[in-house]
Amino acid sequence: MTRRTRALAGVLAVAWGLGAGSAAAQDPDERGSLTVEEWDAGRVTLAGASIPVRVLYPSDGVAPYPLVGVIHGASRTGANHRVLAETFASRGFVVLLPDMPCGFTGCDHDANANQLVALLEWGVARSGDGASPIAGLVDASRRALVGHSWGALASHLAAARDSSIDALVLLDPNDDGTVGRDATPTITAPTAQLLAAVPGTCNSQWNEGVVTPMLPTPALQLTVTRSAHCDPEEPGDFLCPIGCGAGDASTSVVFRRYSIAWVSCVLRGDAEMGAWLGGGSMSGDETASRIGGVVARGLDELPCRGGTTSDAGPADLDAGAGSDAGASDPDAGSTDAGAAANDAGARDAGAAAADAGARADAGDGTGTAGGCACEASQPGTGPEPLALRRDARARVPAAGAECSPSRTP
Repeated sequence: MTRRTRALAGVLAVAWGLGAGSAAAQDPDERGSLTVEEWDAGRVTLAGASIPVRVLYPSDGVAPYPLVGVIHGASRTGANHRVLAETFASRGFVVLLPDMPCGFTGCDHDANANQLVALLEWGVARSGDGASPIAGLVDASRRALVGHSWGALASHLAAARDSSIDALVLLDPNDDGTVGRDATPTITAPTAQLLAAVPGTCNSQWNEGVVTPMLPTPALQLTVTRSAHCDPEEPGDFLCPIGCGAGDASTSVVFRRYSIAWVSCVLRGDAEMGAWLGGGSMSGDETASRIGGVVARGLDELPCRGGTTSDAGPADLDAGAGSDAGASDPDAGSTDAGAAANDAGARDAGAAAADAGARADAGDGTGTAGGCACEASQPGTGPEPLALRRDARARVPAAGAECSPSRTP
């Protein structure tokens, strides 16, 4: 039995168990029923670096659990994503919360990616150690990374080099030149990009108009209305918005909602998540202008929507349309050098990128801070359908995505 087959078997078993004895449905952002314990593992050597790691895990559920790394952005710490980590753990995940070596003096993205791969392997190894507080708790066949900002970039790069990562969530990611974009074609994990509505120096280089069509299916891109770059953090502080722009801290719950929905769907096959990933609950968030700029590809392949994520064929674009809430609605149009466009419908990703995509581009196209270095996407060069990618590792062309505008200044 292959690792992927074991992962699918685990997902189906969990999905059956949830259906057999489920309690009242919860929104994904709500804390689960399990008791959360914490282990301060101290400094752990990961790919040559000494990194502080905390582990949050359920103490009263049925093990083994999927493994999730929650990764902070530059000059931040794992404590800035404590609420997200605790919510994951309370819902049946073992969560690794590191303090990454990525700060004011710079970030080595390649090294950080290797450290994240090693972090997940460390979690698996500790589960196999009878003396460890998490002995026997980790299901090595189900792994995910959820990263913010340059932590999202490191997670993106880690997923590009490690096919054992089964799910990926990027919380308002930022690129560094084209490092992340260039790594995208080798990613095999279903990926959700949860973008902030307000552009700024801390997210100016991520080019979702180019990245999204290159991602494998299933894939999701959405923008959290009224949010800025720091809003995925829980708890946040007054410092981050000074450098990265102010949004609305109350939108943190929306980032948490879709992070947990995506990972729970992919790794646990939780049928209740289907409504939040292409179903009525997601539509409700669009109608209420909590999210917009939705680009959904192949969501019917997701386990929580009846797919297996192992034998599904090519999927048609499943794109939602963002609500138009006037000037305050962040998905009302794309921007061109800071001017808001009025077209809120879906657009071809290549055209959107060539016409400044979903962000303001005030830079010179080199990928330096202040500009997103937009380039036209290349339809027809994206990853192959999930069945071929995971089962045969063949490379076949896939159609480019259509993207609705996602951000305004």
